[in-house]
Amino acid sequence: MSEQEKRIEKNLDPSKLSDRFKEQNAIYQIWDTGSLVKLFPGAADEGSRDLVTKYSIEAYGFFCYSTKIWDYFNDSVAKLRKGQRILLKGGLQLATDGMPQGDLLVIPLTSQIGYQNQAHVVVHFARADPDLGRKGFQPELREIAEQISVAIVNTLKRWRHLLKKDSGAMPSIVGEGKLDDWIQLQRQHEADHPLAIKNPNFFAPMKEISITAVPLSEQDVVVLFNQLIAGGVIRGMKLMATSSHQQYDGIYRFMVKEPLQNHLFDKEANPLGVQTMQHTSEFSSKPYVLEYKQNVDALIQEFESQEKQESDISLVVAWDIGSEWKKRYTVTSLLDSSNIQHRPFHGITHIFRDRSSVESRAIGYGGSSG
Repeated sequence: MSEQEKRIEKNLDPSKLSDRFKEQNAIYQIWDTGSLVKLFPGAADEGSRDLVTKYSIEAYGFFCYSTKIWDYFNDSVAKLRKGQRILLKGGLQLATDGMPQGDLLVIPLTSQIGYQNQAHVVVHFARADPDLGRKGFQPELREIAEQISVAIVNTLKRWRHLLKKDSGAMPSIVGEGKLDDWIQLQRQHEADHPLAIKNPNFFAPMKEISITAVPLSEQDVVVLFNQLIAGGVIRGMKLMATSSHQQYDGIYRFMVKEPLQNHLFDKEANPLGVQTMQHTSEFSSKPYVLEYKQNVDALIQEFESQEKQESDISLVVAWDIGSEWKKRYTVTSLLDSSNIQHRPFHGITHIFRDRSSVESRAIGYGGSSG
C-alpha cells in the first residue's frame, strides 16, 4: 500500500507526506496504458485516447530538482570522459518495442519552460514502426508523445515541494554515508580548496576569517556572507529577516551611518567602498529582497521555471557566477577598479543588466571568478 493510500485510510491529508519523502533529488512515476488514457478525459481528447490504446502506449517520467543532476550522473556516476554526454538529460525520448528511437525532443511546455530541462520523459509505443525515411515516428505519434510529456511534467511538478532547493551547488545522487565519511570529505575539501582572508583592517581581533574552505553549499555562502558583514568587509547592509520556508531567502536594508568616510573606497583598508558618497547624511533604504545561492545558475533556472520573479529580487549573494547569465544579462564587475564609480552602495561587486531592457540588478558575488 502506498504512503498516500495509508494516509487516506487514516483520514489524513494524502498530500502531506512525512519528512522522509522530502529533500529528494527527484521524483518519478510510471504510467501504463490505462493511466495515460486518464490524462485525456475531455470530449475533444477522443483521438488521443484512441492512439494511446491502439499503440498500448506506456510512459516514464522523471523530474529532478536541478539540471546539474545530469552533469553529476555523466561525470561522477557513469564516469564518462569529461564533457561527454549520454542521452540521460532533460527532454522527451520516443521508444518502441523496448528500444529508444531518434534523438531527444524538447518537451513543448508553454509556461514554466525551465522545467523542460529538469524532466526526462520516455514514451513507449508497442507495434509502432518508425518511419525510417523521416528518421522518426509518424507525425501523429510524435504529437501524442509530446502531449503526454507535457501532461506528465504538469503532474510531477505538483510535487515540486518534495524536492531539494536548488542552490547551484553540485548535487550528490548517492548516499552520503556515515558521519566519518562526510568529515573526511570536508577535510579533503579544506586541503584542496582553502579559504584564507587576512587583513589588519578586518575581523577583529584575530584579523582573519573563520571559515576555512570555499563554499560548497548555500549554507556555506550564508555563513561566509555574515562573517564578511560582521568583520567589516561589507558595511552598511542590515539584515532584517532570513527565512528557510518563504519564497525568498531574506530581507535587508542599505544603511549609511556616521562616520560617512567609512563607506569610501580605499584599496587596502576598504576595497568594497564607494568612490563618491551619494548621501551627505545618514540614510536608511526601504526593505529589499535578498537571495542566497552557491551558483547564480540555479537562480536563473528558477526564473525560467517561474518559481521566482526576477523583479522581486534586488540582491543575490553567491559564490559562483556560473554561465547561464550570458543568455540574458551583461555584467559589469565592480571589482575592476575602473568601474567602482558604478557601485551604488558599499559591498556591491557586480551589476547585472538585462540585455533587452537594460534594467539593472545588483548582485553581491563572493567567488573567485568573474
